[in-house]
Amino acid sequence: MTRVLVTNDDGVDSPGIRALAGVAADAGLDVVVAAPSWDSSGASASLTAVQDDGRVVVEERRYDELPNVPVVAVEGAPAFISRAGLRGAFGDPPDVVLSGINVGANTGGAVLHSGTVGAVLTAAGSGCRGLAVSLDIGGPLHWETAAAFAAPTWPRRGRCR
Repeated sequence: MTRVLVTNDDGVDSPGIRALAGVAADAGLDVVVAAPSWDSSGASASLTAVQDDGRVVVEERRYDELPNVPVVAVEGAPAFISRAGLRGAFGDPPDVVLSGINVGANTGGAVLHSGTVGAVLTAAGSGCRGLAVSLDIGGPLHWETAAAFAAPTWPRRGRCR
């Protein structure tokens, strides 16, 4: 079964990450969510984290709508979380990193500052496939629509190095 790390830069409580994790779980993927405990938009590929007594601060959470998906709030930037996940910090290392669904367009120069994109670029630098998903429209945000469009495009194979 394909193991997927789902992260973002809008924080573990954002509706976008819940939608992305939900569609991945519905597709039968082995999903773990690990995301910043706060909104870290603009974190780029920063590898920062808060430590207490030499350990990164984490808190287990739960999504009621996804009772079988482990959820971890991390006091760290998305790229740090991606890198930690690739090293087994949240269980078995992932085959794929999914990041988002981000509020705001990650286009043009904005991709240089996006924590959502930074998480996937960090995974790619370690030989791991991934997909960053963003949503930016002038009206209500339709998370389920963005997740549904992302689902058929994400990579399903390819073990990370």
